[in-house]
Amino acid sequence: PYMVVNESGGIVCYVRPAPGTLLRTYVGHWVGISGKKTRLADGRGPLITAESLKLLDPPSDGPQS
Repeated sequence: PYMVVNESGGIVCYVRPAPGTLLRTYVGHWVGISGKKTRLADGRGPLITAESLKLLDPPSDGPQS
């Protein structure tokens, strides 16, 4: 599964895609995730089966191209 981390690099939860959901395009971005929450079988933490995602990247403060 993928990991969701906070600004400090701490793991918030793990995410796996529901069928038909792509996650790799969201790597490195701030995202909102909707889906079913369970726990990893080994108990490491919460696992969300992502059914939908939304980009939540903050606005850029730099010059725009």
